[in-house]
Order: sequence, then C-alpha cells, then structure tokens
Amino acid sequence: MSINLNPPNPSAAADAARRVAGIPGATRPGDRPAPVADADGSKLVVGRNIHLKGEITACERLVVEGRVEASIEGKVVEIAESGFFNGTADIDSADISGRFEGKLTARKRLRILSTGRVHGTIRYGQLEIEPGGEISGDIEVVAS
Repeated sequence: MSINLNPPNPSAAADAARRVAGIPGATRPGDRPAPVADADGSKLVVGRNIHLKGEITACERLVVEGRVEASIEGKVVEIAESGFFNGTADIDSADISGRFEGKLTARKRLRILSTGRVHGTIRYGQLEIEPGGEISGDIEVVAS
C-alpha cells in the first residue's frame, strides 16, 4: 500500500481541466449546468414558514407546506402534513396530508392521506381515504 504525503500539484489539476474542455458533454469540476425547467411546467411551492393570500392562476402544481388562503384553478394540489389551505380549489387531483377548508372540486381524484383533514363543500371524481384521514361537510361525486 502506498500513501502519498505530498500536496497535490496545482498545474496537474489545470491540465486535467483543459483536457476535459475538448470532450463533448463533459464538465470541469466546479462548472454548474444551467438550471433545467421544471418538468411540471408551472409549479408553485409555498414553504413551511410562508403565508400566501390571493388568487393563484396558471399553476399546474401547487405544493402547500405553509399556509395558503386563496382560490386556485389548476391541475394538481398537494398539501403537505404541515400545510393548510383555506379557500377554493378547482383542480384535477389533490393529495392531502395536511388541512383543507373551503370549497374543493377535484374532477379526477381526491386522495386524503392518514394525516389529512378536509372540511367544506367537496366534489370529486374518485375518492381515496387512508385510515386516519378525515373528510366532512357537503360531499358529492362529480360526473366524469
């Protein structure tokens, strides 16, 4: 077994960086690739300590970890265990681990996880409730 106690040679690192420059698709150490657009398109994440009020438009996916008091028309709403949504949501599907209060229309699917609480006027295409999840209020199935 051989142990090298000599400090690294800075010119060797520079030579390696120059060699990488000629290889298609290769990056040098420290190079950061350009940010890639979110695969979901228009995504909004409301962090744990954020409180957002208003109207949310052109949002394909809303992730609520904090508190939202708003109306939204979109595709998907995810409410994390720490999240709270109060307002109106007209969406395709929802996954709720936190709390929702208000008017919710999930045209395709409403999924309430074990820590989820949903109260209000609820319309859904399909309903999934894990043991421990709660739903209450005016509830009905929407025609698909």
